[in-house]
Amino acid sequence: MLTVLLVLARVAFAFSVLGVVGAGYLVLRTSQWIDGAARADAVVLELVPSSSRDSNGFAPVFEFDDADGERVRVYSRSFSYPPVAQVGDTIAVLYDPEEPEDARTDTFFAKWGVPLIAGIFASLWFGGCLVGVLLLGWLRRKVARDEQAASA
Repeated sequence: MLTVLLVLARVAFAFSVLGVVGAGYLVLRTSQWIDGAARADAVVLELVPSSSRDSNGFAPVFEFDDADGERVRVYSRSFSYPPVAQVGDTIAVLYDPEEPEDARTDTFFAKWGVPLIAGIFASLWFGGCLVGVLLLGWLRRKVARDEQAASA
């Protein structure tokens, strides 16, 4: 039974390593996106309430002029409470010059929220699996020693 649990713990640990690597990849991709992003000032046109019953957050709808002078309207995917700004406020945004409609507010959570949450969950999973593997390995060795001592 302990051997089966240890194998399952090792498999879970392997997946947790993949989770940590995936979180690191998200950090790298986000960092590269920020490095290549253009900055602009945008005007908040509207605050859209979350459609979730469990959330009171608001996402801004904003407009800005990109580097080519084109007006771009963005419906943010980042909800917060309190809202990042009020209607009529000017906010800083980051956008990919190739895809300005994918702009993000220049706030910590809008930029780093997904990598941060993924990293926290992956790290907790990794730590729990590591403890499980170590404890099960120790328990298996202890049982083997006890059986060996009893048969001697």
